Amino acid sequence: MENWMLKKILWVYCLLWTCILVLGYARITIAAITFPKETYEYLDNPGIGWMTMYGPAIHNPPIPSGVKSTIYYYRPCWSWYHLGDNIYDWARMDAEIQAGIQGGQQMMIRFMPVSEECNPPEWMKNDARFNKFFFTFQGHQNWVVDLEDPDVQQQVSKFIQEFAKRYDRHPGFYAMEISFLGYWGEGHFWASQPTVPIPNKATLEWLVDEHYKNFKYSPVIAPIDSEGTQEWAAKYAYNKYGESVGAGLFMDCWGDYGYHMPAYELMISSITSGKKDSWKKGPVKLETCGVMNDWTDDVARRALQWAIDWHASYIGNKNNPIPYGFDEMIRNALKKIGYRLVIRELEHPDTAAPGQTISVRFKIDNVGNAPPYRDYYIAIMIGNNILLSNSSVKHLIGSTDKIVQFQVPQISPGTYDFKLGLVDPITGKAAVKMAIDVQKTNGWHNLSRITISVQGACGNSACDAGECSTCPGDCSFAQCCPDGQCNHGETPATCPADCKAPRNWKVIYVDSQETANPAEDGKAANAIDQNPQSIWHTQYMSSNPGHPHEIQIDLGKLHVLEGFSYLPRQDSSTNGNIKDYEFYVSQQNSSWAYPVAKGTFTGSTKKTVQFPQAIGRYIRLVALNEVYGNPWTNAAEIDVLTGYHTSDIDKNGCISQAELIQFISFWKSNQIELKNLMQSIVLWKGGC
Repeated sequence: MENWMLKKILWVYCLLWTCILVLGYARITIAAITFPKETYEYLDNPGIGWMTMYGPAIHNPPIPSGVKSTIYYYRPCWSWYHLGDNIYDWARMDAEIQAGIQGGQQMMIRFMPVSEECNPPEWMKNDARFNKFFFTFQGHQNWVVDLEDPDVQQQVSKFIQEFAKRYDRHPGFYAMEISFLGYWGEGHFWASQPTVPIPNKATLEWLVDEHYKNFKYSPVIAPIDSEGTQEWAAKYAYNKYGESVGAGLFMDCWGDYGYHMPAYELMISSITSGKKDSWKKGPVKLETCGVMNDWTDDVARRALQWAIDWHASYIGNKNNPIPYGFDEMIRNALKKIGYRLVIRELEHPDTAAPGQTISVRFKIDNVGNAPPYRDYYIAIMIGNNILLSNSSVKHLIGSTDKIVQFQVPQISPGTYDFKLGLVDPITGKAAVKMAIDVQKTNGWHNLSRITISVQGACGNSACDAGECSTCPGDCSFAQCCPDGQCNHGETPATCPADCKAPRNWKVIYVDSQETANPAEDGKAANAIDQNPQSIWHTQYMSSNPGHPHEIQIDLGKLHVLEGFSYLPRQDSSTNGNIKDYEFYVSQQNSSWAYPVAKGTFTGSTKKTVQFPQAIGRYIRLVALNEVYGNPWTNAAEIDVLTGYHTSDIDKNGCISQAELIQFISFWKSNQIELKNLMQSIVLWKGGC
């Protein structure tokens, strides 16, 4: 017995020392795994829940106790904003959206062409170009324009285009309802005298297409409270856009079990050809028939359960008082309406080094009745450093197990909080609260801890990561050139790969640059300053001008260009990273001809593009759009790949005879395109 115990002790002792040796010398990375506890409180997340109507939350409309509204449903008159042919006044709209933002709301909108308080734009009434119908509705004298009239369609199309250009990616705007159709915009003229004709199917399809063509980021919602008219529009939207971007549905008269509720179920089935799956990509919005004050307790319970079962994301009571005894019933239902995200498991390395790429695994459940309909990107925060991924929870239904890679920032050694957030790409802020029992601050969820340590210490003669800058005595020149940074005594002469010589480039034109933010200098010159930490960024403070964006650069002399490189911003954000681009070369900045290269960028690393050789002094990079569809553009560095270089040209912009002869020799040996040789001859004949 004693021998057996002695052997067991020796075995454990040897195993312990083996583990110490392995951990000490093999540098095995230990994983930190966290299993957050699910919570069941009410969450006021963007794009879901209680909806105010006729006024924003800051005007204190009735809201169920313990609930905060994040959606302001605004139903204005078209005529308030369309003041003339190509004349628009958005001041009132700006004020309404700003009021919503102050109360933590985003706007959902439907433009009414006609109601008790308004008609179409007054300037159209006496314009003979537009067909019109005059009628009486419940004692009100009204008129509407004919949507089948091509001249009317031109005006409506332009209005939608201008509104979307200004608000589609506005931080205070959420969703757009298909508008301009029928009394109150509801697609009917059911009590008009004489009867106003409903637009034909081709016109309804045109109206749907105009909304989807212009609203690329915000969800588009089709009302279906009118059988025939808007049901057809919704069916067309579902069939054409439902699978790709989503087709939302709006139902009026929610809670009317005498007619509307059974009719809606039939309409949804008809619109989706029996699939009843439009909610997977497009939001469902419900508006009461009358107000909740007309409901009994039984109707309220049935209606709220119907909203959950049919995947509604927003409900409301038209800013009427909440009936006595309904608060708790509504609040409990709102815990199940819309998306509700739970982190089941988080796994990441326990220890990492600055600059190291780490893999983080997230297991996320959506326990709500609908998915998020906007992009919210997974991000982590280590210390004060935000690391943003390109992995979004948009349209998440059920569970997902994601592995996302992040590069650890260059921060001091130590142990840091490891936080998770879901970031709105428009605001750059963590926007979504998750149903987990952890500390939450400004949308960031403190889930774990991570230790940042350098592999080795300064003075041990081992050149570890980052020590070319922080501990040059441990590193040789050969170990540091190149490492992407001008350090260790390097100069442009000794290490041109790391240290760039000054050059006489300059920006001669840029369509937009952000210079109003003192925390971020976004001037265009940053794109050519040879500093990858500074960036050119288009405006986002006072305005958000849309694409295309462009920058034109004078290289100071003629070059034979073989390609260019684009480095997007290298901080934790990807806002403004170029997706589709065009690149031009010119000898005179007054004429650009055709692009020498065009294509698509992905990721955040340096992009190098080669093209057939072209002679030029001026280059132009045009950003056609952004990776996430936002209106911005950025560039940390723009550079060129060169072949033969001419020397400085004279004030006439011509090439000397000696240089021409040299270029001909270069052309013969390198077989560059004949047109480039001919361009040089033209320059030579121009005055040298």
